[in-house]
Amino acid sequence: MPATLEERVEAVETAVKDSQAATGTLETRVSNLETFAGPGQSAALSANLQEVRVMLAGIDSRQKRLEEGQTQLVAGQRQLRDELKSGLNDLRAEVDDLKGDVGTLKGDVGTLKGDIAELKGDVGTLKGDMAEVKGDVGTLKGDMAEVKGTLAEILTRLPRPAEPGSN
Repeated sequence: MPATLEERVEAVETAVKDSQAATGTLETRVSNLETFAGPGQSAALSANLQEVRVMLAGIDSRQKRLEEGQTQLVAGQRQLRDELKSGLNDLRAEVDDLKGDVGTLKGDVGTLKGDIAELKGDVGTLKGDMAEVKGDVGTLKGDMAEVKGTLAEILTRLPRPAEPGSN
């Protein structure tokens, strides 16, 4: 698993502190060499100075690598921040669009509620009309029963038709 950005920055900072401590140690050694160098010790001093220069060159190269790493980390951090800002702006735009859609839907729901109320009124009117139709049907049934009774009475008063062949 790759190190997180904080872990990488912490590692760079630790390496920089270590290189600064090593530089301080080398400066102390050079100071001691200059203090204790006497006649006949110039060769030893020269060798020690050469050793110090090599160590300083190594520290300088490490410090340059660390600075390059830190520069890369900062660039990556900037890129990540820019990507997050862009994503956040996109998200905000989508939320605004959704808010508009929700407002439209609320308006549509209000219209539908009005239509439903109107339909409920129409259903109430239809129920009243159906009650009236049922009353009319009841009246018609009564009238039909009366007509049937009258028709039956008329049919009983009529003479019976002659049977064929009885003449």
